[in-house]
Amino acid sequence: VLHATHYRDGADTRAAGEPPLTRSPSSPDSLWSRSRAAPALLWGMHLDELTVPSRWSGKPVYRVAGCSRFSFDPPGSAGESFETLWSVTAECLELLDEASHWIGPLNTRPKALGTSLALLREALEQERDRAFAQFEALGLRVFSTPDPPRQQLSLTLPKPDSRQRFADLVMGERPSISLQQPDLVVERTLRHVSALRPYVGLVGFGLMSETWMEPHHVDSAWPYMQRYPGLQLPYRLEWGADGVGIPGVDWLTVLGAGPLSLMGGEAGLRRRLDDAAAQLGAPAPQLLEYDGGVVVRAGETPQLGDTEAGGAPLEYRVVDAALRPLRWDGCSSRRSALLNLGKIKGADPVEATRRWAARFE
Repeated sequence: VLHATHYRDGADTRAAGEPPLTRSPSSPDSLWSRSRAAPALLWGMHLDELTVPSRWSGKPVYRVAGCSRFSFDPPGSAGESFETLWSVTAECLELLDEASHWIGPLNTRPKALGTSLALLREALEQERDRAFAQFEALGLRVFSTPDPPRQQLSLTLPKPDSRQRFADLVMGERPSISLQQPDLVVERTLRHVSALRPYVGLVGFGLMSETWMEPHHVDSAWPYMQRYPGLQLPYRLEWGADGVGIPGVDWLTVLGAGPLSLMGGEAGLRRRLDDAAAQLGAPAPQLLEYDGGVVVRAGETPQLGDTEAGGAPLEYRVVDAALRPLRWDGCSSRRSALLNLGKIKGADPVEATRRWAARFE
């Protein structure tokens, strides 16, 4: 079940006689159906405590979060600078008031973050110079404890000779923030994308896991991802290796100059959104401009949807229909572009990935 965790700091806190967590749920159940009609504050409080258990051990492996993911050209190309990237990274870190540790790609043990962003910046610059000199990827994680974290920041820069085009900045925070202060999240997103100039960005609900373990428990998350289509993947599939298309849509879908031009500019995108809204009988999404692209807002707040109670969020379906010529269809010959479904009996990663990409159709 998708539920408030029964584990605290690694200890099992179930009451005596309480049944064990199910090992292989066929679908999530109860808590959403009990809380969907609750006020946003109560719903947000539920969301902040929701985890996904391992199908093997029952221990929580993912936590529901408010996720922001931006894919952009790495510093040093297209006029982007490390200074700009650091300014956005530093602002994100200041928002993560519970984050207390950080880890880099060559460090197997987390280091205490303390209160000094200056020390973290120095470490990041040193790691950047080392990675660039040796033509290696750069990865940085800042996170809260215990696992799965309540807050996390991830910065990944690809190897200079990599076929992977984009760098990624991902932030996970308490999901109640997006419900209780949606306009604040929108304002912050516009500020960040104006600085980063991403090719694409997604902001909404998603899953956070232990550092560096994001792809390894998707088999446990898969039932929840199928039922609640508004959940983002806990990691980025390699959809962007060829620099074409967008990975999907979300509550806030950021389109940089490249994908926006393929939609006929702002005017062309506006027509497509209006047409899709009319066909589906929904209000047209809000289109927000920034210097370098647009943000499409699908409703007042992010939504999970529920395939057993109303289906995918209607507002998300409108955006998906309008952007379908850009949206990745889930088909790829590369293993890195397929969902890692582990040992789910009878699961076909190729078909599952295609269905996942098309979940708002």
